[in-house]
Amino acid sequence: MNAAIELIKKEFNTWDGCELHSISYSSDDECSESNIAWMNELEEANDAKATFTQCIMFKSDFHSPKKGGGAWNADEEYTDWQWWLARTDGGQWKLMTWGY
Repeated sequence: MNAAIELIKKEFNTWDGCELHSISYSSDDECSESNIAWMNELEEANDAKATFTQCIMFKSDFHSPKKGGGAWNADEEYTDWQWWLARTDGGQWKLMTWGY
């Protein structure tokens, strides 16, 4: 899980002006056959070759930049922002998608 969280933090750090408050693990229930299939569909849509066997989802809370910008409303608290990652059996986590 620590490696997955580090990937999330690395992406989040590219979001100028946003302040991360928390990251929390959702539950083991998210690693379902349907969600693994969804991760593999995303991978295939990106012309990538991996076949994932595991997925994981985290939620985060953060504050947007005071002046907004990009996709963010100005000076707003975002809660339960989802981060989806997947990996092959024993492989490294890959950040697949994020948002509501």
